[in-house]
Amino acid sequence: MAGSAESAAAEFAEAERIPRDLRIPFWLAGAQLEHAEAIVAGCGDGDVRGLTDAARETFLRLGARPWIERVDALPVSVAGAAS
Repeated sequence: MAGSAESAAAEFAEAERIPRDLRIPFWLAGAQLEHAEAIVAGCGDGDVRGLTDAARETFLRLGARPWIERVDALPVSVAGAAS
């Protein structure tokens, strides 16, 4: 919904900053995953591997199986290691 790749990057940065500052790991991981999905869909640039690895690690720690599956559904070349 952002008007440009730059504004999308800024909005994702804010969406990741808030739960990071509030120490809400699940919501941070969700924002990281959505950011990675947007990049894979061609809506911006960024470190997809870093985003998916960080999100997957959090979801594993929390036992959030459906979310791990969502991370793993991204193309193998960009998603974290398979479980």
